[in-house]
Amino acid sequence: HLLRIPAREARASATVEVRAPLRRVQIAVTVLAALGGVGVLLALFATPHGTELATDIRLSSLPSAPRVFDVRARTATVDILLVDSPAGDISITGELHGFGLPTSHLNAYSRFTSQPVPTLHYGIEQQGWFTDLDGLLTIRVPVARLTRIFVHLNRGNIKVTDATAAGVVESRRLHLDLETAAGRVRIVRSHGDTHPLGK
Repeated sequence: HLLRIPAREARASATVEVRAPLRRVQIAVTVLAALGGVGVLLALFATPHGTELATDIRLSSLPSAPRVFDVRARTATVDILLVDSPAGDISITGELHGFGLPTSHLNAYSRFTSQPVPTLHYGIEQQGWFTDLDGLLTIRVPVARLTRIFVHLNRGNIKVTDATAAGVVESRRLHLDLETAAGRVRIVRSHGDTHPLGK
């Protein structure tokens, strides 16, 4: 038994030498698998999404004339032009774009609620995960019987241009509730002066 010690040590040494390369291979495979997973995630979140917007909302098709116009989006630049005529339609143009998972969607919606005040709602819905999201909305709004306009954004700039003959914003015939958590708010009067409201 004592004379066989060198043979046992040789076998143990060979086992260690075999296990060391095997361990290195396992580590390499694990690292490559992790890098591959990260690459797949990056590819998924780099999928571009885009939607062109071109909508005319005919006010005569609504159950009653809206008194409030409510615009909501998570991230967008919103430019509203107040006009006297033509008085029949609210016209919305623009685009939405972002990067996210292939199953993600960007959608625009409009709906009308009659209570407590006749209100026309317009907004941008985000479904899924996005790493980058932005939008541009240009909205031409005939004042008609409107008494209030709401615009609420999580991020983005808001600009309202009053091109009405009576200057409905300055005369306070039309009230504005403009809110963005990260961005600027500006009101441009019909004679060209700009009134910044800050963030």
